[in-house]
Amino acid sequence: MEYRTLLSSQLYSSHRISGIQLFHLTQYTQDMGELKSSVRRNHRKASDITKLLQDTSLSERPVEPSFQKVDRGQLSVWRGAPPSSNLVLFTPAIPSTSDIDPFEPLGRALSAYHGQVRHVPYLPTRGMTTTHSTFCSVAGSIVIVACQIIEGYGPISSASLRGQQHAVRDIRDVALANQIPIVLIEIGAVDCGHLFSTVIQCGGYTAGMLEMVTRLVFYG
Repeated sequence: MEYRTLLSSQLYSSHRISGIQLFHLTQYTQDMGELKSSVRRNHRKASDITKLLQDTSLSERPVEPSFQKVDRGQLSVWRGAPPSSNLVLFTPAIPSTSDIDPFEPLGRALSAYHGQVRHVPYLPTRGMTTTHSTFCSVAGSIVIVACQIIEGYGPISSASLRGQQHAVRDIRDVALANQIPIVLIEIGAVDCGHLFSTVIQCGGYTAGMLEMVTRLVFYG
């Protein structure tokens, strides 16, 4: 099975993309690098993290992934996408102190069940770009992630959440126009579920939680 992320240089040679679109991919990778640097520069103090956790009602978040709603017909089409087709995973670029994207474990988990997984992050401050339209055009199925929390920290900024909501809606519109089946994964209180027919909710994005999400979307 194959898993590739937009942050990998291998991705550029795996698609026939025009020079101007390649520029967008390169610029996007630079933006992601700047985001990681910003996170490290602005790392919160322990007291700030404690306050965030106190202000967040963790008990209200579901512990394990579950379907908020499911269209079995649409989900059957999603699961029936040919193994050779691209399963495109769109995830938000959110703060992380790790050297890997927080949702890379989800991409790798999906690749255990589908032959061609393309992981394409989106910046909440920028929304949907030509990059995302390009990958939508080559997708056989799509998973979109929207996230309201930062694992171990607390709620994400309201600006990031609004940006994610706009990006998710725009990606959905392109996918629906091209009749591409979509599954939305909501982490925390994202409030995008009304836009989709199949929605999975969960309370975090640890590797174990994302593995459960993957099993649910393929076999739940």
